[in-house]
Amino acid sequence: MEEDKTIYELLDVEPIKKESLVPAVVVEDTAEQDSYEADFEEARRNLLYLIDTAKTALEDVHVIAKEKEGAKEYDSLNGLLRTVGDASGNLLKLHMERKKFKERIKKKEEMKNGIAVNNAVFVGSSSDFRKLRNPDD
Repeated sequence: MEEDKTIYELLDVEPIKKESLVPAVVVEDTAEQDSYEADFEEARRNLLYLIDTAKTALEDVHVIAKEKEGAKEYDSLNGLLRTVGDASGNLLKLHMERKKFKERIKKKEEMKNGIAVNNAVFVGSSSDFRKLRNPDD
């Protein structure tokens, strides 16, 4: 009878022996953090170099645009100004992303250590809460 067979017999495979099972090992992912820090530093250096180089070029293009007073020169000056502004904005975004990444790593660490507090509830009256918040009153 087909219904009385075990899953192993139906699939024609050998059952897994309990001795062959290996306990899971938790590996901390510091490589991701190290890689992110290295990438951050590289991107930061590149953006700072780009901004510094563009500032130097900006002075030169500004002098040329003043001398020639041509539309092409001022268009180049405008493009260079935009490049410096975009690079500066990208540098700020990079710092904000780094801060978010560090907060995420900190949260992971807190979760591992059992410190995470997502919701806190105060039990008491509003006057008790006020006294807790403003002990001088």
